[in-house]
Amino acid sequence: MALKIYNDCLKKVIRPARYLGNEPNAVRKDWRGVDVRVALAFPDIYEIGMSHLGSRILYEVVNGLEWALAERIYAPWVDMEECLRGRGILLQSIESRRPLADFDIVGFSIQHELVYTTVLNMLDLGGVPLTADRRSGWDTPLVIAGGPCAFAPEPVAPFFDVVVPGDGEEAIVRLMEAYRRFRSSGRGRSDLLVHLATENDGFYVPSLYRFSYGKGPVVTGVEKLHPSVPDTVKKNLVKDIEGAGYTPAPIVPLIEIVHDRPVLEIRRGCGQGCRFCQAGMTSRPVRERSADRLVLAASSMLSSTGCDSISLLSLSTGDYSGIGELLVKLGNEARTRRATISLPSLRVETLLSWGDRAMAALKKGGLTLAPETGSDRLRAIINKSSSSEELIEAAGKIYASGWRSIKLYFIIGLPTETEEDLESIARLARRVSLSRRDVDGKDGAVSLSISYFVPRPHTPFQWRPMEEMDVLSGKRSRLSDILRKSRSKVRFHDLGMSFLEATLARGDRRMADVVLGAWRRGCRLEPWSDMFDLRKWMEAFADSGLDPGDYAGAAPGYGDVLAWDHIDTGLRKDFLISEDRKADDAIMTGDCVSGECSLCGVCASFDAKNVIATEKTLNVKR
Repeated sequence: MALKIYNDCLKKVIRPARYLGNEPNAVRKDWRGVDVRVALAFPDIYEIGMSHLGSRILYEVVNGLEWALAERIYAPWVDMEECLRGRGILLQSIESRRPLADFDIVGFSIQHELVYTTVLNMLDLGGVPLTADRRSGWDTPLVIAGGPCAFAPEPVAPFFDVVVPGDGEEAIVRLMEAYRRFRSSGRGRSDLLVHLATENDGFYVPSLYRFSYGKGPVVTGVEKLHPSVPDTVKKNLVKDIEGAGYTPAPIVPLIEIVHDRPVLEIRRGCGQGCRFCQAGMTSRPVRERSADRLVLAASSMLSSTGCDSISLLSLSTGDYSGIGELLVKLGNEARTRRATISLPSLRVETLLSWGDRAMAALKKGGLTLAPETGSDRLRAIINKSSSSEELIEAAGKIYASGWRSIKLYFIIGLPTETEEDLESIARLARRVSLSRRDVDGKDGAVSLSISYFVPRPHTPFQWRPMEEMDVLSGKRSRLSDILRKSRSKVRFHDLGMSFLEATLARGDRRMADVVLGAWRRGCRLEPWSDMFDLRKWMEAFADSGLDPGDYAGAAPGYGDVLAWDHIDTGLRKDFLISEDRKADDAIMTGDCVSGECSLCGVCASFDAKNVIATEKTLNVKR
């Protein structure tokens, strides 16, 4: 009966294909033939979740085990949620239509802070108690969190049994093996949690710690509730991704999704050291796949999906060693299948080194560059090595190679930013447009995407405040006026969203009450602008007695203990302090792959190293 009612809901919603399943390459296993059942829960709608590479990798890894299965669950849109709640139906998985509560493990991939309320909404819709202290025994799922927000998890820590920072593909297997062993032996759920926290690196169990706080993100005391839990929890690190999962047969969606093509991860980690970038810091060291392996993977993906395009992915794709040679090889493979290659945003100076054959291999749509600032001065402060002149040279090369439009990413509100820095954004965009004239006498199409500086944990700028909203609003207005004359297309990120991201990113466990209060006021699916309501969040902060400005605008001291310091990324604190101080003098630190070691501490902490494709001796035969 429940299945019939669920199917009735599909007749009443927009895009019912979000919930149908039955896509090519989806895996369906017999529940009676496995020991551990995992729900990969993505706290956004199907079109976003299906585009997430990390979830695809975990799906492949778990379903590759004979004794386990993984199924997908995405957040329903509001029309589907209304139907489910109105008819008393629990949120179900795509593959088997099983309720979330039926799974042994529910794993959320949390990509950014604005999905926190959606996590709670999915748990509630799925019949799972919201907080870890209300789950006991083996009859309720073990709820775990991974993704970028696992590096600063305290605002949602009470809602999770286990937090898994860092790379997930090896960690999830270790966790599942422990779950299987403890449950079959008759030991309790609490025994499993203590085991994960005390006898394994990479698993943070929030219920085994209690914190006391000062103002904002400052921690004044930590009480360990079990004598053997560690002071800090190390991130999970796959030291060489050559053989790591790459989803040779990705699921083919039934409807158009955000990234509607197979995604090939060519590189993990970044050695540039941009001082505002959390991903670049927490994903160290750099690990590359060999070109031969990547060509094989691309061939498999294109064959198994029938797609006519494949996208290369990494934090800095252009920094892949031997990128020109790789693009030529992939281009040859793609042409045999009448396919093209797409790239994410690129670093200017690496693009300048590419040959014509490498440029010719790419899909001629729009190309994205990320100068971040309009001035060389501010670029040095954030440790971005490219110059404005290099950007203009690169733009000319792009137009000459057949592209007709360029997208530029910028950030405003960065430390030490001046009026001149704002004005330089418009001048730089205009110069990029004019660089096409030498090709065909026309102005190039240039679009700008502008976001706001958000101070992130585990970065050199974690001690810097976010500027107040009225100041940033004024900068946005001034820049809008300047750009209006340039005829460039401009899109600003929502300022309220950025303020909330900064607040939650630097939050502590007291903020869990705020998240819960915002959800109870109806907040969910908040990355979507028509769903976001900052007013409800401010009401939740007021009810909890917390001032969001104490977090977003905080400027803690170097000696303070911060709400995320117990998550160990391997980065030495004195390295982060040194980088923050260098910023004041615009002193740059070189890329640790192409230059000298920056002594960040990660390689020493994990007995790891940068793994570079051109140094690999692996010869993959075709």
